[in-house]
Amino acid sequence: MNHRAVLERTYIGTAKVYIYEKIKENGITKSKEKLLIENLKCRIDYDTITGTEQSNLGHTYQQITLFCDPDVIIPANSKIEVSQLGITEVYKNSGKPARYTTHQEIILSQTELA
Repeated sequence: MNHRAVLERTYIGTAKVYIYEKIKENGITKSKEKLLIENLKCRIDYDTITGTEQSNLGHTYQQITLFCDPDVIIPANSKIEVSQLGITEVYKNSGKPARYTTHQEIILSQTELA
């Protein structure tokens, strides 16, 4: 079994990827959400990172990374809805995918802050 097949066995989630298209309605340009990819096998990984600053309080944030097939084209700034382990969450793509021969990694941002 090659490295790519091994990684694909860890994909325990599925994703829907949405892009935004510009359309004109009544002379007004608007962005409209369009489903680009459905049922993309993937995995979400969470990394909690603690940083310190000059102040007394440190900041903690969570980095969320989507792992999926490297052949799938996911444009930057896409909306990505991921279902994994019975939980569905919606993210915005905060950057350009990092593509490797075995997989791609996309850093995601939460759409809502708690």
